[in-house]
Amino acid sequence: MLRRHARKVGVFVVGWLIVVIGLVLVLLPALGWAIVFVGLSLLATEFAWAAVLTEWVRKKLSAGMHKTQAWRAARRRRRLGVVDEVVDDVLEEVDRA
Repeated sequence: MLRRHARKVGVFVVGWLIVVIGLVLVLLPALGWAIVFVGLSLLATEFAWAAVLTEWVRKKLSAGMHKTQAWRAARRRRRLGVVDEVVDDVLEEVDRA
């Protein structure tokens, strides 16, 4: 029983220490957010609120990644459309000459 409480306290202290270090590193050009999420994942091993928060963050990151991928694909299609138009214009000019 005492070992279980000691583990829980240890995870709490180390997890929050990692989260705080990550938040400090967010201000610097480093992997601050990744470190924050590692700390949250560690806290999620012992605390239900951290597990819920970690799952919420994962869902938001996944949705953000899908949105970014869709935006990049649309941008790529627009760029290819412009390139196709330019190539068509050049070929028309060559045909006229």
